[in-house]
Amino acid sequence: MSIILQQDVPFQLRDGTRCVAEVWLPDDGVPHPAVLMRTPYFKEQRTPLAHADPRKAVARGYSMVIVDHRGRGGSEGAFDPFVDDEQDGVDTVAWVADQEWCDGRVVMVGTSYEGVAQWMTAAGHPPALRAIAPTLSSDDNIDIAFSNRVPELATTAIWHVAVLSGAMLDDTLAATRDVEAAITLAPRLAQWLGQPPDSEYWSSRSVVRRRSDMTAPALIVAGWYDFFQQASLRALERSVDNRDRMIIGPWAHDGGGLSHLVGETNVGIRGAGTAVFDWILDFHDAALQERDPELPRVRAYVLGAKKWLDLETWPPPGTQGMTLDLAPGQFTVDPKSPVPTRGGRGVQVFVNGSIGVVDQQPLVGRQDVHVALRHRLEDETLLAGPITARLKTRTQPEPTPPDAKASPATVSLGIDARLWVATLCISRPDGRLHNIAEGVASSSPDDEDVTVELGDTFYLLPADTEIVLLVAGSSFPRWPVPDLGADQAVITGSTISLTTVDTTLLDTEA
Repeated sequence: MSIILQQDVPFQLRDGTRCVAEVWLPDDGVPHPAVLMRTPYFKEQRTPLAHADPRKAVARGYSMVIVDHRGRGGSEGAFDPFVDDEQDGVDTVAWVADQEWCDGRVVMVGTSYEGVAQWMTAAGHPPALRAIAPTLSSDDNIDIAFSNRVPELATTAIWHVAVLSGAMLDDTLAATRDVEAAITLAPRLAQWLGQPPDSEYWSSRSVVRRRSDMTAPALIVAGWYDFFQQASLRALERSVDNRDRMIIGPWAHDGGGLSHLVGETNVGIRGAGTAVFDWILDFHDAALQERDPELPRVRAYVLGAKKWLDLETWPPPGTQGMTLDLAPGQFTVDPKSPVPTRGGRGVQVFVNGSIGVVDQQPLVGRQDVHVALRHRLEDETLLAGPITARLKTRTQPEPTPPDAKASPATVSLGIDARLWVATLCISRPDGRLHNIAEGVASSSPDDEDVTVELGDTFYLLPADTEIVLLVAGSSFPRWPVPDLGADQAVITGSTISLTTVDTTLLDTEA
């Protein structure tokens, strides 16, 4: 079918702000349901992607509309993240539904902030909205700024300075090294770093408390190496609509490409997100036809096995715990020489090789990194669920100068806060140490028990695989550097808990 492309189509929000849209239409003169994406990332650059392709949408009987957010791209006004999204989303859905080329029914797609915009739009209950498909995203906006109450420095600083302000583009990591300069360029960053996660500032910018009131079903698309992995799984846990579904693949936060190349490893061509938009449209078809989706509750990719499984719950039924003792050890935290972040689920925009699977071996042997576990698996093991390190700790901090104050990056934590970063890895035959999952927690100098949640995984490990746990007191630039140095120790009684399931689960396949 031929496609009609209309560019910079203007429309007005309720307060008179002029926004613009790109509209892809089937060339048949007949009204169709519309797929809507609202983006702060310039509408002309957002398609085609693995999760949003107007050519596929038109072939499936939809129109597709990509709209520049208020204050972004060609739209007028000022962009203030999370403040206007609900109201503007409701207005945009109403405008799309009222067009002669739309049959009055709207569904939504989009990744990262575009997924946030879907959750916030759905909270406003626009009558024409039938379903959403937030991809690599969160229904609780605190997940963008904090991990276990620790500021996500690289994500927030680079996003504000480079992505939104267009500054420091030759060296985006400069925003993490000089946070005061970054705040000068992007003043809102001071609030994102300084407002505690339980403050009114954050609760007023999230719709998570209204999830139970939403009427549009959600297809949550997540990634095992994605920044929003835990946020996505929590969004599924909060579901009260039996039509909600999840697809969780091997992906990192790669801008919507959903690639099977995750960091420095190939996780299997079957893990590429080439079918994701088809699955999204299947889900939207079901919503428009007022029937239950044919997708399972959870469709999950098994790392290592390189296959998809259809599940009715996450974690799968029949999981068991595996608890391993950690070796005691001490390490020194030097704020002038922090442990460098190597890959993982963090987001460092415009920094090459900064996400996903990256060799951690260069960290082994540093005085500020403790190898807390080396354990060789006797049998083939299928990890399938959360990973938690429970640390017994001791800290001897440097004396706090009387006039000392927390840096802009650590103000929400306090000057005496200590960080505990845990990274679970597997040893490769060629000597590389590949990260599976990581997490962070903060403590005061007097805390003796620290729990680090490393997130979930779905990973088949062959017999004789060595698993390794690294523990450190920093990981920069992903998380802030502590203001004060300290000697930190993991002491006897510390453990890591893994979740496993019988490998016969792999006998089924999506």
